[in-house]
Amino acid sequence: MKKWLGTYTVNGKIFSDKIEAILEANKTLADINWSFHDEKLRKIKWYVEPELPLQTYYKLRAEQIRNEYDYVVIMFSGGADSRNIIQTFIKNNIKIDEVITSIPETGLNNYKINSQNINSENAASEWELSVYPVLKELSNFYPNIKITINDLFKNMLDYKSDEWLYQSSDWIHPSTVARYKLENLKHLKDLAEQGKKIGVIYGTDKPFLVYENNGWLTSVISDLAVNVARSPFDNDYSNVDIVLFYYTVDMPELMIKQSHVLARWINLPENNHIKYLIYDNRIGNETFKNTVYDKIQNSHYQREIIPCIYPDIDMKEIFQAHKSHQNFMAHHDNWFYELHKDTKIYQMINSDFQSFYKNIDSKYLNRNKTGFRLFRQAFGLGKIERFFN
Repeated sequence: MKKWLGTYTVNGKIFSDKIEAILEANKTLADINWSFHDEKLRKIKWYVEPELPLQTYYKLRAEQIRNEYDYVVIMFSGGADSRNIIQTFIKNNIKIDEVITSIPETGLNNYKINSQNINSENAASEWELSVYPVLKELSNFYPNIKITINDLFKNMLDYKSDEWLYQSSDWIHPSTVARYKLENLKHLKDLAEQGKKIGVIYGTDKPFLVYENNGWLTSVISDLAVNVARSPFDNDYSNVDIVLFYYTVDMPELMIKQSHVLARWINLPENNHIKYLIYDNRIGNETFKNTVYDKIQNSHYQREIIPCIYPDIDMKEIFQAHKSHQNFMAHHDNWFYELHKDTKIYQMINSDFQSFYKNIDSKYLNRNKTGFRLFRQAFGLGKIERFFN
């Protein structure tokens, strides 16, 4: 059971997978409770800011991971979170064994790259404009780091009906499982078979702050963010771990420090335009509504806070499309919908999803029914006024 990604409880039964929990609850319309290391995180005083500088915690976290694993793999998406992880390892001379990027190389055909369109439907342009340049730079300047492109389209062609869907968790869209499935990377699977301890590192996630109606500012962890990570192999190797770099009970000081630094920065007068992107429950802006506007708002928020929490990362000139408005059959897989709509794999995926979706009670869906209901854990940072400057 992958407890490091949280657990769901339904009628006294514990599940590590959200879809399994929802299917169980759906039988009787039971309630679902989500726990993300509550027993440890709730014992910590989140309102006390850790003393060391933020970038020191990044370094300490990288060292902690390096010391625990024989082979360190960083999953690189092109975004600021994974860029900061790579930068942290390199800047502090901490060894990276491999960087893996998932791209549907054999499935893109003649996809037209568009550097002007930042809508989520054009997310595929990120691979050419934002990912390949970094891989080339790493290859040129750090030849000891193995660079691997995981062809996610080949993985998609291996999908079996329904099986892919039940492995998708919160993100039921065509490329979810294929993006993080490393089964076809023989060299990596061989290491797992040899008993090497492998850490597959994910950049989950930026601090999510909320103004609460009790006058406190909280830092929120949602299961939607945690559930991005998927099992790398079909076989559940005990020596292979999914490792969340930021959301971790192994070094909670990192999350807490990020939250405090951001809380002060967001309340500076010059950042008022960013401050209003934060969810504010004091004015009835109910957290996690999952409307289209909320999704766009959160996408802007994540872009804007990068200079604060990742001061070494400059994303101003880097092409990035907005996050998708939905979690089911998401827009960022538009390359697949456009280029492969007449294929058997498309028909199977669409049919599997429609059959599944129609049988799920709305109790377990978000307000717009574009994804599952989110669960969250909120940790108090202190009265809002303490962060005013």
